[in-house]
Amino acid sequence: NRGSFPVSTSILDPIALAGLVAANYQISGPLRCQLVSHAMNDVYRISSGANTHYLRVTPPGWRVRQELEAEVAIIDSLNAKGIHVAAACPRSDGIALTRLDAPEGERLAILFQTAVGEQPEDIDLIQARALGRFAAALHEAADSLELARPRPAIGVVELLHEPLDAIRDRFSDHPDELAYLALIAARVGDAIAQLPRDAPLYGFCHGDLHPGNVCFDSGGVPTLFD
Repeated sequence: NRGSFPVSTSILDPIALAGLVAANYQISGPLRCQLVSHAMNDVYRISSGANTHYLRVTPPGWRVRQELEAEVAIIDSLNAKGIHVAAACPRSDGIALTRLDAPEGERLAILFQTAVGEQPEDIDLIQARALGRFAAALHEAADSLELARPRPAIGVVELLHEPLDAIRDRFSDHPDELAYLALIAARVGDAIAQLPRDAPLYGFCHGDLHPGNVCFDSGGVPTLFD
């Protein structure tokens, strides 16, 4: 509304999101929507009887449409190669992304299927080995993907320079500590620069591959999400 105080991020109304999903996706109702995570992305659980989906809403400016379209294309390609990844659900018009006009600007939402199985509280040795084999298969399959759309890089700038710049003002009263961190960043950056840039040692990666983003079915088979 005109005159309202500006916001940097908002919590979208679950009831309104349930109505949006009901109107745009082929999911029989009634639907229940609940916010389950408010972090880098907002994640809502969409329940309909025994069926569950997850709606992930990006913050404004975090990912542009082309990057999210690339993510969906990669997920589809990996599933086609037999790599178990929670799939994105297309809307009734066949499009995976939904545009939301939030108070802080445009936000984009994707509805995902539920990963098969359960998340372990503490991963055991058998699950760790299964996850290791899965990671190897994931990267082997990804090496053959043709990534026509852009995806964010994870390199020296993203891993070192941007985080260091983000904390620089907070360390203004601690120049020695800041200088030490800058020295470590320089050393790590030099080491990264020496790494090979050829497959299979360089290429597509998940970027956040840990047990919290994996479910295991009753047979111990992992399914990746997020």
